[in-house]
Amino acid sequence: MSWNLIQNRLAQAVIDLRTGIRREDGQGLIEYALIVSLISIVAIVALALTGTNITSILNKIASDV
Repeated sequence: MSWNLIQNRLAQAVIDLRTGIRREDGQGLIEYALIVSLISIVAIVALALTGTNITSILNKIASDV
């Protein structure tokens, strides 16, 4: 093999490695963002549904005291 061929293959391997890592990092970041957003949506919905019940319970406790 000639030196130029080895150098070209090595350069291509480095380029492939860099682009592969970048794609995986971006994909992982998007997955984490989706998970965090879904958890926050579930938390907001749960608080909205139970918020009025908690308010009435606390008002009842306050009136009993």
